Amino acid sequence: MDRYKQVKLKLADKNYAFRPPASLKEVEGFEKKYGIELPDEYRSFLLNVADGGIMLDNFPLLSLRDLEVNKGIVQREFPFSDYWIWEDEDDIDEAKIKEIEYGNLALIDIGCAQTWNLILHGKCAGEMWCFTDVGIQPACPRRGFLSWFEYWLDGGDDYFSDFTYGSVLLIDSG
Repeated sequence: MDRYKQVKLKLADKNYAFRPPASLKEVEGFEKKYGIELPDEYRSFLLNVADGGIMLDNFPLLSLRDLEVNKGIVQREFPFSDYWIWEDEDDIDEAKIKEIEYGNLALIDIGCAQTWNLILHGKCAGEMWCFTDVGIQPACPRRGFLSWFEYWLDGGDDYFSDFTYGSVLLIDSG
């Protein structure tokens, strides 16, 4: 049995409220409208499992029609490949912060200025990343959409279990 059928069976077994799958016409129409190609795992999920639903403590996994998309921004390459926490920086580069909007879709808003985004273009295409008001980082271990979704479905909640923050150099100024 393929992974998508297994996921669909698990959703049914757990009585989660998910929408029916999207049609090929809907997926292709979305891709054409925004001039993008959805990553294979997410595209297959939409076609074989569901086009959105309720998850993560009742936060919605948005359907294609509910996604907020800016065509000019979503078509650009996501320029990051590593986490970036800007709240600790003395001189925040506002232009660089603007670039976090490039090449991704916010699939789930979990509140408190946090979203789970799917990277569409760039070195990390297909990965799920957590975006907050103070930084961004990939799920760790890095996960594509289906692996990320299965982890949640199987009861996982630590999406950063393998994450190691960069070393901190302490300088004695006294």
